[in-house]
Amino acid sequence: VSSDSNPKKDSASSNSNASKKGATGPRKRKRRRSGAKRGGKRQEKSFQIDADAVVRANERFDRKPRAMGLPKKIEPAPKNIKVN
Repeated sequence: VSSDSNPKKDSASSNSNASKKGATGPRKRKRRRSGAKRGGKRQEKSFQIDADAVVRANERFDRKPRAMGLPKKIEPAPKNIKVN
């Protein structure tokens, strides 16, 4: 057995969050995207898409024969909900 002892031998592992200088370079931080949304035409288009989606959803209940999985009598009856 050597007379030189290893200082890290039999020591508890360190899980500290202390920085390890020289281990890695500075971390690059991700830029957060923020600010006003642009594109007025896009909003108009999204409103049109939303309106089309509502129409398609309502048509599922009006379809004859009913879609598979929908009972003949729905309790409570479907409600019309305005989403703004």
